[in-house]
Amino acid sequence: MAIVVERGVTESIDDLVREAEALKSRLEEERAKFNDMELTTVAEKLDPLPPFGTKSRRILKGHQGKVLALDFPLTISIDNMNLNLHMS
Repeated sequence: MAIVVERGVTESIDDLVREAEALKSRLEEERAKFNDMELTTVAEKLDPLPPFGTKSRRILKGHQGKVLALDFPLTISIDNMNLNLHMS
C-alpha cells in the first residue's frame, strides 16, 4: 500500500515538474514576442519630450532658500527607469 502511495506522489510531482517546464517555455515565447525591436528603434519613433524648466514657487532670501524653492516638473530617474511627471 505504501509503495502505491509513493508512486502516486512521485507521478504527481513529475506531472507538476512537466507542467512547470511547459509554463516556462510558454512564458519565454510570450516574452520573445515583445522583444522584436531594439530600444533605439522604438525611441526614434517616439515624440521628443517637451522642454522642462524650473519654476520659483516662493521668494526666499539666500542661496539655500532659492534652491529649496525650485520645483522640477519632470524628473527622470535613470537608475530605476522611473518617469515621474507632475504638472502644476
